[in-house]
Amino acid sequence: MRTKSWIHQLSELKDQTIAFGKMKSLAPNTETCRFIARGHVMEYMDVGPDRRLPILFFGPNEFAVRSHPALTQLVTIDDASLEVLTYGKIIELLRNFPDSANLYKQMRRRYQEKVADRLKMDRMKTAIERYRYARRQQDWIFSVAEHKDIAAYLGISLPEWMELKRKE
Repeated sequence: MRTKSWIHQLSELKDQTIAFGKMKSLAPNTETCRFIARGHVMEYMDVGPDRRLPILFFGPNEFAVRSHPALTQLVTIDDASLEVLTYGKIIELLRNFPDSANLYKQMRRRYQEKVADRLKMDRMKTAIERYRYARRQQDWIFSVAEHKDIAAYLGISLPEWMELKRKE
């Protein structure tokens, strides 16, 4: 009988995870998602030459899932170790570990909550409201993401972000 769940085994697969340096693009092919053993990942959309709009941020022990397979990209924002999960690997895990179905549902629920939090933040009228909400939800973003990405995530210009940061 197996005593560890598949999510715990993923976090312990140091020899099977892939190490990525800062700002490395995670090229999509057949992967469904990536489990982040260490580090942080940003999902973004290209919105112009040298401009990107951060959509979501993912941290350690989370699954990085792209919102849209054609329009968004994943990139590491610091040194990271990730486990690539293909459709085949997810099916294998679901078959081999009885508790994995519930954990898979929890993963999906957490992702849906993250998306709902992002939508809630987008509906806030002022930058300070969005900033405070983001601080409560994922405080670590402000210590690992680049200033231009934080500004875009909050829906403000870089000078506005620097002013807001100075005031807080």
